[in-house]
Amino acid sequence: MNKLRSVSGETEEITQALQLGVYVEELGRQAEIASRFLTRAWRRAMRPETDTHDTMVWGDLQASLFACIVIQRMLQPGAAFRHPEATRAQRQQRLKERSQQLNDILQLDEDFPVLKVREIRNAFEHFDEGLDALVLAGRSSLIDWHISKDGLSMRTPPGEEGPVLQALRAFHPAAGTLHFGDLLLDLFSMDCALLQLRDERVPRALKELQAKSATGPKLFGASQLIHLVPPEQVEPRLDQWLKVREEIGHAVPYHPAK
Repeated sequence: MNKLRSVSGETEEITQALQLGVYVEELGRQAEIASRFLTRAWRRAMRPETDTHDTMVWGDLQASLFACIVIQRMLQPGAAFRHPEATRAQRQQRLKERSQQLNDILQLDEDFPVLKVREIRNAFEHFDEGLDALVLAGRSSLIDWHISKDGLSMRTPPGEEGPVLQALRAFHPAAGTLHFGDLLLDLFSMDCALLQLRDERVPRALKELQAKSATGPKLFGASQLIHLVPPEQVEPRLDQWLKVREEIGHAVPYHPAK
């Protein structure tokens, strides 16, 4: 059933506590996701039989980076998106105030390791631009998408004349480092910070907020249950997808409940 919750109370203090609680819970959820996928990537990468270009390892790393950037954006917001019910200035002020409240209640500072993910995450997201820069600079070769099990990579020695080799994405699982060119992210420190956020800071903050919002009535809007997709369309959609997958040689095992 839907997890219905109120974000409005009879006083401003209760309302603020209810609203902040939603953000804090999401931070804990994203911390769990980021740590889980990071750990799964590390375990798979450490297996001797795992290929050094394994897509599942890289997929999990990207999922972890995505969750981390959700956390960072909530705590260190950039430019506000447009919204039909508020001006850009109002949205920006809201971001500033809310992020400060979250940092205060979670007792975080700028050295918190998860807040160092943006630069390398942006490099991964904008890989095409990184590759463009390599091409425009006249580089002759590259090493990329490389899981370095021995801790080694390749570079053209400084001052070497002639064709230049450049490194892009690399993961050194034994050392817990993720690289994009000269950028480096300490995944071990980040993971420990994610676990601390999930297990210590978030529960402590939620306890404090729940104490503030415990008194007084909460407000709820009128509601009704709706179908996300018309029920008669669900089975045909599922059957069509499974059929196409099977026809192109990528069947998905599926056994509907009796």
